[in-house]
Amino acid sequence: MPSKYDILQGNEQDPKIVAQFLGQELEVFLSPFLQRLNQLLDKRLIDTFLLLMIAMVRFRNMKHG
Repeated sequence: MPSKYDILQGNEQDPKIVAQFLGQELEVFLSPFLQRLNQLLDKRLIDTFLLLMIAMVRFRNMKHG
């Protein structure tokens, strides 16, 4: 029975893969809000907002300031 603290295999911990997965999950989470914004704002602003959210999640710890 796997424990919730099991170490993942090397390829499952690859930072690029994890970052891509989290970016996709964030986009899915924000999709209802992004669709609503799409009705009100220009697409370029919505893309910038999504990239801002990704950057905030990526650099959320104190090490990155």
